[in-house]
Amino acid sequence: EGDLAAVRSVNTERAELPARIFLFRRAAGKWTMVQELLPAKGIAHSRAFGMSMAISQGRVVVGDVAARGADETGDLPCGCVLVFEEKDGKFENTLRLMPREPSAPAFPPGCGMS
Repeated sequence: EGDLAAVRSVNTERAELPARIFLFRRAAGKWTMVQELLPAKGIAHSRAFGMSMAISQGRVVVGDVAARGADETGDLPCGCVLVFEEKDGKFENTLRLMPREPSAPAFPPGCGMS
């Protein structure tokens, strides 16, 4: 959105590693990486982290169909959407949105924000 971009990165040589999301900000026509987005403690993100992303009004919304929270039980991950908000110049994971119980399929690969 405007001067903020989120970029997803995966390690093509190590498929077991989760995806990573990097935030870039444009200033004076130049894009600079400002930080990596990391889920809140206790949320294990997966290789699907960031398959869907949206940026709006100072928030970055990141989908992960295979994420698990430390508080989740059962064999199937629910998946979730993580909301990151900017506070004091840094983006923090402030909210986790997830279904009440696992279902197949989990959150669809595409999501948006309005």
